[in-house]
Amino acid sequence: MPSQRIETAKKFIGQFATFDSKTLEEVISDDFYQEFAPASIDPPMGPFDKTAMLEQGNKLSALFSGFVMTAKEYIDSAEENKVTVWTTGKAIFRDDVKDDGLTPEEWDFRGEYIFLLTFNEAGKIKKVVEFLDSQSTAAKLHPLIKRAVGNKQKAAAK
Repeated sequence: MPSQRIETAKKFIGQFATFDSKTLEEVISDDFYQEFAPASIDPPMGPFDKTAMLEQGNKLSALFSGFVMTAKEYIDSAEENKVTVWTTGKAIFRDDVKDDGLTPEEWDFRGEYIFLLTFNEAGKIKKVVEFLDSQSTAAKLHPLIKRAVGNKQKAAAK
């Protein structure tokens, strides 16, 4: 039977599929902190506390209908009260932020991620270090997000 840490980690990873703020709020602590790595990618967002993380989900849902994470492996460390999750992720851009200048395949983004989750005594996630797929994030995801934001701004100006 999986540990409570693994069950909580599964909920955390699963909420990205729809940016489920209710589930996210249930599994993260009030003193939550998230940062992105590696630093060389110069992440365009974060770090986040609990409030900022919940707000970020709302912002992302304006561009994505979801960011489906599929866990490849969970590693539970009872001794350190941590779980490491290795995932693949697929960004699903909302149709209203896409344009005809790119094919559906070009709007398709997939990457790999590693989440280091640290838990508090109550079993909630208090810290996340998210390792991004550096190459594909910089080369493909960031330009797609920039394009989607531009398309959304153009539509709002009409």
